[in-house]
Amino acid sequence: MASRDHVRAPGRLEVEFRSPSALLVAYTVNLSRGGMFLQCDDELPPEGAVLKLDIKLPERGIVSLTGVVAWHRPEAIDTEPRGVGVQFHSLEGELGAIVDALVLEYKGVRILVQSADDRDRRALLRRLKSIISTAEVIFASGEEGAREVLSPDVDLLIIDGDEDERGALATVRYAHSEFGTPTIALAQHASLEKLLFEQGASDVLGNPPHGAALRKAVLLLLSTPSRVTQPLV
Repeated sequence: MASRDHVRAPGRLEVEFRSPSALLVAYTVNLSRGGMFLQCDDELPPEGAVLKLDIKLPERGIVSLTGVVAWHRPEAIDTEPRGVGVQFHSLEGELGAIVDALVLEYKGVRILVQSADDRDRRALLRRLKSIISTAEVIFASGEEGAREVLSPDVDLLIIDGDEDERGALATVRYAHSEFGTPTIALAQHASLEKLLFEQGASDVLGNPPHGAALRKAVLLLLSTPSRVTQPLV
């Protein structure tokens, strides 16, 4: 499966935290309500360590929060830096809103929509642009077209499961097994919803999706660093 450790934030954020012996400075590689990856050049804090973090946010000042070290990358691998994955304690209220605002500023997000209905495609395009105006949205009418464009560069797949159930299930399975692509599927019936989850869909919404539910799902899947959350399952 291809790595999905994309640098999604518009620039790295400086983070200060204390080790048993020193005050250390690190830099975020990605950030979400769930956690972040910290690039560290100094001694890595141990797994399970609780860290008090001061994150310097552009035009927002310093935000303090608490997280726990969930996993290590002790050595750099290709373009992936050395550091630790940190899981946050619950981010609600102002802190959660700040992270959501950062997500909305992300650049270079590519979203693939599989749908054969032109009216549905236009409606989804309007909704997606209202969520992340800078997103690049590309379309495929069916399984074959989706396979041609799916790659590690596709950050999110949204697929209409009702138009062609067999093709939708095949695309979800292919995207999940080959690239680990986060996928939002749309379905009207619970029986199809179950099958879509079994093939690897990250979330299944009603068809057509409620605007607030679509926004929540898109922001969650685009902002969650998969290498932070996966070891915790």
